[in-house]
Amino acid sequence: MAISKTVGVGLVVCFLLGVAAGGIGGWYFGFHFLLNAWVQEQSGDVKGHLDALQKLRSGNTNEAIEFLESRLDDDLVVLEPEGYQLQAQVLTEMYSALRAAKQYRTEHPRKSRRGIVDEMVRNALSQEIPVVKNSAAMPAEINPKAGTRP
Repeated sequence: MAISKTVGVGLVVCFLLGVAAGGIGGWYFGFHFLLNAWVQEQSGDVKGHLDALQKLRSGNTNEAIEFLESRLDDDLVVLEPEGYQLQAQVLTEMYSALRAAKQYRTEHPRKSRRGIVDEMVRNALSQEIPVVKNSAAMPAEINPKAGTRP
């Protein structure tokens, strides 16, 4: 069964319109999803900072310290670098933060009531954290575990 030239051109045009609509829709909804997630995260951070500041100003230093330590734990779990494919600048920042956290936790060891989180933090900080002196010399994206491009 042969397809007429008109039907063939129509199918190609419909296909291209579908690809264009899918690309535009994916970008639009993806952008809005990421924007909303980012604003929600930043709003939570602001509330957390305000809570810590209020505790400090009211003299509840130990509560403020515990709150900030807990938030640090949560952030360190996310920064566990195994398997990430990151741009060189982001990778440099992550390594810098992990080195600073490792130094801080060496000076101020902590055990929380969340054993699994404590273990994940220990794992993140126990890995060898590379010192990146010239991030411009690194590839744009790197797999830190393997040390090569993905």
